[in-house]
Parts: sequence; structure tokens; C-alpha cells
Amino acid sequence: MTASDPREFSSKRVLVIGGTKGASKAIADGFLRGGGTVAITARSAPTEKTAALYIQADVSTTQGTSKVIHEMLDRFKGADIIVHNVGRNDSDSLSTKLE
Repeated sequence: MTASDPREFSSKRVLVIGGTKGASKAIADGFLRGGGTVAITARSAPTEKTAALYIQADVSTTQGTSKVIHEMLDRFKGADIIVHNVGRNDSDSLSTKLE
């Protein structure tokens, strides 16, 4: 993601779910470069330092989802953009479901 205007997202509150690695991290970084106020959430902490707010949570659970919602409301008073880009490789359960 390349922001053509460094202020493109300056008034936007952004939540990137799964934003600590791979494509999700690149998306979060793009919103940061565009001036967005960015929060990322994932089960594991980012391996690199980030300017984004990090919320450790597992959004596949009610408790994790609740935590993210409360943090976003408390810190940012909501979200304008939510990117849900979570990858998961659960081949054991997938293979049993396809049988």
C-alpha cells in the first residue's frame, strides 16, 4: 500500500487485525505513512518496533474481541477503518472437515 499523499489518512483511526507480520504489517505501515492513527492486534507481539498501538488479543475468542473493542473505544473513541487480514494454517482441523 502506497499513500500518494502523506496526509491521506490523517484524520482516520485504523485497526489492522493480524497486523504484526506479513501483508497485515505492510498494510498497517502504509496507513502509518499516510498519517493514520493505527492500532494493530494479534496473538503475538510484533517482532519489530512499530509506531502503531499494539493490542495483544486473540480475536477468534469473545474475550479477545471484547478487549480490542474496549481498547479502541478507550484510546481512539472508535475506528474509521478496520482491516481484518488474518491468515491461519490449521491443516489438521481443515483436513478432518474435508473428509
